[in-house]
Amino acid sequence: MSLSVRHRRSLSSLRVPALCAAVLGATPGPLLAQWSSDPSANLAVGDAPSDQNLAKLAATADGGTWVSWLDGIGSGWDVRVQRLEADGVERFAHNGLLVADRAFSSTQDYGLDLDVNGDALLAFRDTRPGGTQVTAALVTGAGAQPWGAAGVVLTNTTAFIGSPKIAGTSDGGAVVAWTEDSDLRLQKLDAAGAPLWGAGVTLTPAAGSYSVADLRADGTDVVVGFVHATGGFTAPRHLRAQRFDAAGAALWGAPSLAVFDGGSLQIGNFPSFSLDASGAALFAWYSSSPALQCYVQRVDAAGVEQFAHNGVAVATTAGRVRVNPDAAFDAATGDVYVAWREQNGTQSQQGVSAQRIDAAGARLWSDDGLTLVALGGPVQDLVRVVLGGGGALVAWSTAPTFGTDVLGGAHVTAAGVVDVPRFDIASTPSQKMRLVATKSRVGAGQALLAWTDARGDGDIYAQSVGFDGTLGGSGVLTTNYCGPAAVNSSGLSATISAFGSPFVAHDNLSLRADGLALNAFAYFIVSRTQGFVVMPGGSQGNLCLSGSIGRNVGGVIMNSGPSGAVSVMAPLTTMPLPTGPVAVAPGETWNFQCWFRDSVGGSATSNFSDALSLTFL
Repeated sequence: MSLSVRHRRSLSSLRVPALCAAVLGATPGPLLAQWSSDPSANLAVGDAPSDQNLAKLAATADGGTWVSWLDGIGSGWDVRVQRLEADGVERFAHNGLLVADRAFSSTQDYGLDLDVNGDALLAFRDTRPGGTQVTAALVTGAGAQPWGAAGVVLTNTTAFIGSPKIAGTSDGGAVVAWTEDSDLRLQKLDAAGAPLWGAGVTLTPAAGSYSVADLRADGTDVVVGFVHATGGFTAPRHLRAQRFDAAGAALWGAPSLAVFDGGSLQIGNFPSFSLDASGAALFAWYSSSPALQCYVQRVDAAGVEQFAHNGVAVATTAGRVRVNPDAAFDAATGDVYVAWREQNGTQSQQGVSAQRIDAAGARLWSDDGLTLVALGGPVQDLVRVVLGGGGALVAWSTAPTFGTDVLGGAHVTAAGVVDVPRFDIASTPSQKMRLVATKSRVGAGQALLAWTDARGDGDIYAQSVGFDGTLGGSGVLTTNYCGPAAVNSSGLSATISAFGSPFVAHDNLSLRADGLALNAFAYFIVSRTQGFVVMPGGSQGNLCLSGSIGRNVGGVIMNSGPSGAVSVMAPLTTMPLPTGPVAVAPGETWNFQCWFRDSVGGSATSNFSDALSLTFL
């Protein structure tokens, strides 16, 4: 479906190559779906009969994403995967590819990541080899499974197997981590799926048990986070981590790094974490003792804690408790954004709050944090944070009564200002569970969300969300250049933006210019060639196109009015050039700029915005 005008989403600030014909040719059958701009009609990724659960996302370099989930159809909870293009179109048949036909009667966590080629790596418990074993699988963008239909079986045991995770390493291989009885075990695979660490690496606690929580790769290294249950069921649970090099050697001391051992994690809390470009890990968790409280900690690549041991509390308001945090790291500032579920002391009222913590561990949005949803009766849950738009997008669920959940979001600036108030992401009332979120990997990007939704039998839905609160965009394929533009009579430099879809077949592109001279005539110009001419024909600005330049894109001369902004639909079948209208073809790069009237000292002149380059798919 096409994006509505009301929900058009800005394309990002990075250009990437168009998809090759071979990849496009891998898409079987008709295009079945696309990101929805309607919060009541989100994209159904897995909606086969019976239940689907435990969605995971892994964003790809071209703006798309892999989605995996467990499918209850048939004799057990099977493993399935789908590849969504940047615009939400499914690459494989609807309801995805079957990776493993299993025979489990209940679900348990598993792992999804990407290899160096952007293909999907999965690790999961498997009944096919006999008993319960750990299997790793590789699925390519063409839908092939190079490690075989049975995958690579990593265990041959009668021991308890729990929650395998997988991380793709920069040498083309992958590391798998899992719980085996009371131990934590790891094995590295090469690009062909062959084990490299012999019998593997085993971490055994002196007392109690280890349970894997999360696994991430940093080059050829991996970092594993795990929970140490120090004794019986009521004994304290601590959060620990270890880093391993390509040979399987531990780098963060023996036996591992204690991230949190100053109380106990809540039972059932297995905190995930993220790694930044420097190799530093960001952890977020909540404790059950000495109180229900959320914390964050950063650990650099050498295993040195950046905040005080046992982390920084996200807020300290008396009489409140805090659970279920989610955090993201801003590499540009060194700050952490974190959001969580806020409750009163008796947990009868709930809200959503957020905090920004600087590199020194100081809370920047006051010791109370920023309130996004005030304490009240409806249940607030599934809080997720995605960085972008000069701050962070926070998403969460609200359930006025059981089974009437909706998903909403809000955007918060770095200064702690809610610049996009709460908006609907999924407005159909139904039970919603296990929300996951990531950011698309090109340009300014956007948030990508997936969750289990009981509007059917229990299905997997997904949604793209712009940081401006709009739904349904692809977030890819533009580069702004030739800026900043010359200051005009409004005191601003004009900027150009593109909205909609980069796919030619969608014919859904609009152009917008902001910061123009007020009440000035304006139109958009276009060329396949970039250029730079200073103050052409006495203009106050710079022309950033050359070659064959077309004028009046969309066939409309506009007036910027008191807002100093204009916008127009750009018809891709009739792009204006001096020789006549031309249809845009996939793979072509076109450049756009806005020309407008201006004045200097009462004398009429003209000016230009900056320019943008857009590669079409």
